[in-house]
Amino acid sequence: MTKIIVLSVVLLVSAVGSVRAHEGHSKPRMTKSIEEPSVQPARPAQSELKVMMGHLKQPEYIHVLINVMPLVGMALGAALLLAGLGLKSEGIREGGLALVVLAGVITFPTIAFGQRAYDRLYEQIPLEAQQWLDVHMNRAEKLQWIFYLTAALALWALVNSRMKKPSAVRQAQAAMAAAGLCAALAAWISHAGGQVTHSEFRMGPPMSNVMPTKESHDRMAH
Repeated sequence: MTKIIVLSVVLLVSAVGSVRAHEGHSKPRMTKSIEEPSVQPARPAQSELKVMMGHLKQPEYIHVLINVMPLVGMALGAALLLAGLGLKSEGIREGGLALVVLAGVITFPTIAFGQRAYDRLYEQIPLEAQQWLDVHMNRAEKLQWIFYLTAALALWALVNSRMKKPSAVRQAQAAMAAAGLCAALAAWISHAGGQVTHSEFRMGPPMSNVMPTKESHDRMAH
């Protein structure tokens, strides 16, 4: 009994000591003068929804929202095609083909909004970012046709699959390979785009040493 009492006292003293030690290291309380007026936190001038609706009128904002869709769509489409072909499942295979078609279609507005945003963004960024912006748009404009052809191939394979044609399997295999290629190309395009606004990822100018010119800056204005 005595041991229990002694142990309880020791634990109580230790707990009190810990509390006092914590109080000794706590931050000092902020005291406010009676004469000092209270400072109210600033309130937003308008609702976030209203701000977002205003942003939707800006092509650069739309581009940011949808620019990942070609990459993700092609990658997931290729994965579904691989699974459908491996499992010999027409449903999974056709789902993958439909996703590849959708990714190819969304490529067009993604590039169109990016082109419209080019001049709006160009003057707001430093020289090194301008170089990356030119590389980003140059890659997208030159490679976009591969995405469209892949979508057309996937649509052809999808129609033949619905018509139960034997050639649909070979066409799906070709669409899977093309979609994988598009996913890799989309990642390459996106890498250059990420260097434009994310300076923490930027390790210098592009290897091609593209210098922004007045012609490249003005070509979208005409």
